[in-house]
Amino acid sequence: MQLREGDVIRITFENATNLNAIQTIPLDGFITLQLIGQTKAAGKTTVELEAALTNLYAPQIKATEIQVSRISSAATYSIGGAVLKPGKIPLDRPLTVLEAVMEAGGVDQTRAKLSEVVVLRIEKNRRVKYQVNLKRALQGMEIDLFYLKPFDIIYVPHKTFNF
Repeated sequence: MQLREGDVIRITFENATNLNAIQTIPLDGFITLQLIGQTKAAGKTTVELEAALTNLYAPQIKATEIQVSRISSAATYSIGGAVLKPGKIPLDRPLTVLEAVMEAGGVDQTRAKLSEVVVLRIEKNRRVKYQVNLKRALQGMEIDLFYLKPFDIIYVPHKTFNF
C-alpha cells in the first residue's frame, strides 16, 4: 500500500543510527531528512521509498541497509449532509466516494440528493470542488472511480422540496 499524506513513518539506518528518523508525511508529500534534504514520500510504497533513500544516501554514507515502516496512518476524511453517521472517518485504505458514503452508514434515502454529491479537496493550497454523481454510480452507469485523498470533505446534499 502506498504511503500517504498524514502517515507517520520510521526510517532506520543499519550502520548510521544517528540518521534514524520518525516523520509525519505533510500535505505536500515531501519529507525532509538529514544530509539529503527533501524527498517525495507520498505515493510510494515503503519498499520504493527504501530504494529511493538508498540511492540518495549512497554518495553520503557507506553501504547501509535502510528500512522504512509505517507506524500509523493519521489520514482521515470528513463526511456530512444526508448520511446516517456524519463525522470524521480514518482513511486507512484506498476508498471511492461511494465506499466512503457506505462507511458513514449510507444515506438517508428520503432526503439524499445523490446526483450532486460534493467532494472538497485541498490542491496547491486552494480548496477545489468536485461534483460526483452517486446516483449514476449506483445504477452502474458511472465507470470512472473517484478515489478520496486524505483530508477530503464529502457533502451529500439534501433534496429540496417545493410545495
